[in-house]
Amino acid sequence: MTNDTFRLGMILPKKNIKLAVHRNYLKRIIRNLSIDVFAESKVSLVVVSKKRIIDFKKDKLRREIKTLFLNLIKKLNEKNNCIFS
Repeated sequence: MTNDTFRLGMILPKKNIKLAVHRNYLKRIIRNLSIDVFAESKVSLVVVSKKRIIDFKKDKLRREIKTLFLNLIKKLNEKNNCIFS
């Protein structure tokens, strides 16, 4: 199978994020930020929540997710000789 576009998968278990409102908000934020960051790339990304989110502050979560995506791009650029711009 060829990967011609960006693909995104999310695993946000109820065990880690209790309220459906919070899970849906995170899915929306992850989807929007990932499309902004990875729109032109041919990559598949799976986001998994492994730790429980205790302090659900929207601004802080948005910043942390964006930082994670930017760090991921930096690591992929180092590994693959600048495939992202």
